[in-house]
Amino acid sequence: MVVGNVALHAGMQWARPIVTIAPSVEHRPRMHALLGLWLLSMVFRLAPNVVSSLGAIAGVMHFGSTSALAAFVLSRDPRKRNGFFWLLLLGGTTIEFATNLNSGSKAYLMFSFMPALWLFLRDQKLRRYVPLLSGVMFVWYVSVIAPVVMTSRTARADTHESHMSRIIRTYSRGDYEDEAGTDKQLPRFLERAFDATATACIYSEVERVGFMYGEGMDYLVYAFIPRAIWPDKPSVTRGAWFSEYLGQARSEETATTSLGQTAPGELYWNFGWPGVLLGMSLLGVVCGKLWKLATPFAERDSLRLLLYFGITFQVINMAEAGSAFLSLVYRTVIIGFAIVTTDRMQRSRGRT
Repeated sequence: MVVGNVALHAGMQWARPIVTIAPSVEHRPRMHALLGLWLLSMVFRLAPNVVSSLGAIAGVMHFGSTSALAAFVLSRDPRKRNGFFWLLLLGGTTIEFATNLNSGSKAYLMFSFMPALWLFLRDQKLRRYVPLLSGVMFVWYVSVIAPVVMTSRTARADTHESHMSRIIRTYSRGDYEDEAGTDKQLPRFLERAFDATATACIYSEVERVGFMYGEGMDYLVYAFIPRAIWPDKPSVTRGAWFSEYLGQARSEETATTSLGQTAPGELYWNFGWPGVLLGMSLLGVVCGKLWKLATPFAERDSLRLLLYFGITFQVINMAEAGSAFLSLVYRTVIIGFAIVTTDRMQRSRGRT
């Protein structure tokens, strides 16, 4: 695990942008661009049929509204933060949280507060409230978000019932109260966050049956086929499969939680130590190159901030190496192409 993380960050450090002085010219993202990105992201969130048919493409756009809200709050002049500014931040965060209910993900729900937290971390006057804000978010997570979401996953539901409906029903009935509290949720959180458990399990499997030599990453063969062409394409992420493999679910379809093999773990399981070193270094280089495209001042451009968000979430949430690589490729093709195209259009306008 340590070797893999060192290789990842070594590759990222080699490829990342190095800037010592911020540009003197103040640049703010255009409001119509932020609104357009926000609306497009909302369409993907609120239209599950569109999301399911587009597959990973929709996943790339999921945090578009989060990026648009963050770009707005970070680029505003601190002297012009009036009541409307704070009302917009509160309303935007509320909408983020409400629409993320459809994901059924605890992490996505907590990411809803990222623009506000980022603002408080960057502003020197607001930074003193960060400990209080962090404490409130922790209590909110262990007392409401985690128990409600986990209880809703095991509750009986109609076949066509959405995650949002199930979560709201669980909360309104109070069925989650037995699972609330630090004594129950904190150990579960730490257990999930302790990646060494998964890698230790994989190491013991290698000692018992040997390496898989790519068989465990066979999903990459069909990963790039769009769901619009193949609606019944198997799941690319392997969290449910790993839960079944460990005996924590009877099948992938009935799994109520997703356990990540971790990127180093999957690479070791398939290719041993050489795979860990080369694979994690490659992932780090790709993340660094995309970071370079986003620039260190991504908040000045809505598309670049969307790319920056994607890189950040990818680095802290690499459930598998293959799915992480797939996600980075999609971000390169979709967001990277859009950034390069808009840059060329702006340069052409400047010449004329």
